[in-house]
Amino acid sequence: MIGTLSDEFEVNVPAHEAWALYGKLEFTYICVPDLFDKVDVLNGDGGPGTILQPFTKPGTGALFHTNEDEISKVDDKNMVKEVRASKGGYLSLGFNSYGVRFEVIKKSENSCIIKVTVHYDVTL
Repeated sequence: MIGTLSDEFEVNVPAHEAWALYGKLEFTYICVPDLFDKVDVLNGDGGPGTILQPFTKPGTGALFHTNEDEISKVDDKNMVKEVRASKGGYLSLGFNSYGVRFEVIKKSENSCIIKVTVHYDVTL
């Protein structure tokens, strides 16, 4: 089964300020401090091909403690970042692929839309 889940929300900051945060190397994990302890950079500088290893906090109910993710796209001009599971994590739970796309969309000079889309492929 191939599927997509998406959500978006408005924030009252200029798009370039939101991208300064969302475009950060470890943002995917630091945005959920109650779930993640830390993230190690195994390879790369934050661009496409960078391999990250996040660690979930014990006792959070997370389905896995460690995995590896690859940053597959960073587009500063269009303010888009994509991260996909590359080892363990959702892949060890039976997903064929699992990825998250972050987009910062300018709404006005002082506000923007953050759109988060999860793409997955799982065999049932």
